[in-house]
Amino acid sequence: MPFERDVDHAFSGQSPIHLHMAKYIIDQVADGRHLSDVMEDANLTSSLSVVDRRAMLEDPRVTAAIRADIITEMRLKLDAMLGQS
Repeated sequence: MPFERDVDHAFSGQSPIHLHMAKYIIDQVADGRHLSDVMEDANLTSSLSVVDRRAMLEDPRVTAAIRADIITEMRLKLDAMLGQS
């Protein structure tokens, strides 16, 4: 599949820009920004192609940060429902 091959190629490079943008995504999500907003941010769109941005979602550091953010958000919602906020 051409798309998966392009993503694999973009991700395999681990270029300085990839590493910088991965950190940017992680930091922005940690600061409370929604992932869809971060992925459309001018900092990413001006520096990365669509394939490169797609590859970011395969980076284990990025996916771990997103998962942690989602889990934290869900814990807060459920705690609030239990009156434990």
